[in-house]
Amino acid sequence: MVQRNNMQLTRSRGFTLIELLMVIALLGVLATLILFSVRNISPHTRDSRRKQDLDQIRNSLEMYYTDNESYPGGIVFGDSLKDSSGKVYMQKVPLDPKPTGYNYVYDVDDSRQSYTLYACIEDPESRDDYTEITDEGINCGTSCNNHCWLPIESPGK
Repeated sequence: MVQRNNMQLTRSRGFTLIELLMVIALLGVLATLILFSVRNISPHTRDSRRKQDLDQIRNSLEMYYTDNESYPGGIVFGDSLKDSSGKVYMQKVPLDPKPTGYNYVYDVDDSRQSYTLYACIEDPESRDDYTEITDEGINCGTSCNNHCWLPIESPGK
């Protein structure tokens, strides 16, 4: 604001509209970059997480087997793993780190004396380290072309 009456020029302090728009645009660009970097966690990182998850599930299943002399008839991923007495072996059975189109699979035999855990491996370069399963009855998700990888078997299998 300019006052001319007193022969003294004073200006109010603050940011101009252009400066504010530049700051807002810069913040928008930074937010977009951060969003994409967090969203695009590498497939290799998710594959490592899958292996860790299945190892944790396997450990819980072995504790279950030790107490019950059989493996559970089924697992609800995302829910707790308990036996019929209510003893909790895992607070929350993990879900696949990429929930859209990917699933973990727990396949137990009829006698409940052996099982196999499956997951989909996303990173094509990592697939050589794992065995591909194309059994019609096993489905690790549509994004995996219904092919499962990374089988983890019970010790007795």
